[in-house]
Amino acid sequence: MWIIYGATSLLGRLISRRAKDEGLTPILADDKPQTLFRLAEELGFEARVFDWNNPSIMATFLSDVDVILNCKSPISKTSPSVLKACLKSKTHYFDIGDSPEDLNTVFKLSRELKEAGILAVPGVHADVIALDSFSLMFREKMPDATDIRIAIKYPSIRKWDTAVHHACHTGLIVKHGTPVMSPPSKRTILVPFSHEKKTNAIAIYTGGTKAVSLDDRWSNIATYITLDGGTRKLIQCLSMIPGSHFLPTFTGEARTSHHDAPPKPPGRFLKWKTLKSGPQKPRDALIWGEVKNNVGRRLNAELHIADYGTITVEATIKAAKELLARSKSKKLSPSDYGVKTPSTAFGSDFILNYDTLILID
Repeated sequence: MWIIYGATSLLGRLISRRAKDEGLTPILADDKPQTLFRLAEELGFEARVFDWNNPSIMATFLSDVDVILNCKSPISKTSPSVLKACLKSKTHYFDIGDSPEDLNTVFKLSRELKEAGILAVPGVHADVIALDSFSLMFREKMPDATDIRIAIKYPSIRKWDTAVHHACHTGLIVKHGTPVMSPPSKRTILVPFSHEKKTNAIAIYTGGTKAVSLDDRWSNIATYITLDGGTRKLIQCLSMIPGSHFLPTFTGEARTSHHDAPPKPPGRFLKWKTLKSGPQKPRDALIWGEVKNNVGRRLNAELHIADYGTITVEATIKAAKELLARSKSKKLSPSDYGVKTPSTAFGSDFILNYDTLILID
């Protein structure tokens, strides 16, 4: 049995309806009774009303529940209480958090969750899964890699809200597990997408970056989002807000040396999954990445995700099925307990099961 807490939120509704389509029967829960009961009646699901801020009461509502999905935002605020309830009820946990703060709040309880025999998977969100799975795929292909750079070109319909959402972390990279402000000369790069012209991208620290940094074998991590003229102007305006933590300076220009504008990967490509390749469509996302090891060997890859906006919903349904199956079959071992990222919990192919194209040089 599983429960969706925050079922009346936008993503909660989408996930609930998708669960109905998949023949699943989650319990819907929230602290908004009228809206919740209408949704539950529409879908034919059981409804439970309780406040996220009272772990003891929540634990009683979770006593017969194997898995809980937390969709109640902000995740960084609600997850500590929900996880305390999970510790009491022995309920496995996952959420849709997408910011570094969302993941940090869950990982702080890793030891307690592991000792209690609970698996928690924060960040089951497209923005986290894409980078997390991509980096693990690189790790599997080059185990001795130490440096990684990943750039994502979000769907055009998300450019503005993405810039606002992540602007407070602009310019940050990760060195030996610690976020630091990058030098001005390294805040932007030109990304050589296969079917797009080279695109300006700026360093951003996101929930996906946090997930990648949890693999302590990476010495240097830099993740980027691409910029168009409008997004660049927006970030410049945000950086001028008095007292803000936005990027204090922004050059607006990408470096063009061979170090920061690597050539397109040479040679033949290995196609892991086929997709009609071509220019990015409005709802698609493109991800480019490069890793290198201490002797200078480099590996490049590109990921094309069709209809990026559906990934979060599809991923939560897949994660729910997997966690329920493991819980019922008792396949969870002590090494599985604690806090895991989506890729370490479900494998590097967690996102590659969708319509994607991988190119490896």
